[in-house]
Amino acid sequence: MSPAGDQYLLVGSTLQLNCTIVQTHGVALSSNDSYKALDLSIRHRNRSISHAQFEYYEPELTLALTIHHVTLADDGMYTCHLRNNNEIKYLTLFNVAG
Repeated sequence: MSPAGDQYLLVGSTLQLNCTIVQTHGVALSSNDSYKALDLSIRHRNRSISHAQFEYYEPELTLALTIHHVTLADDGMYTCHLRNNNEIKYLTLFNVAG
């Protein structure tokens, strides 16, 4: 997930998260794996975010979430998940200040 690591935003800022399928643990994805951007999900505080809020980029296998005018309610941990797997693939903590 990018950006990686803890991020700090001011209320009213724009937040953009990108969740991309990449190789894990040094092992490239197999050509037999038929992943699509729709296989990805982003969760905020372990709650799924509606897929209607995302933009999909199939060639890059990327799911993008943009939140305009961030509020204090947007503060917290965002995680990227592949398919319906509960395993966290990537995480980013966003701290929002008023």
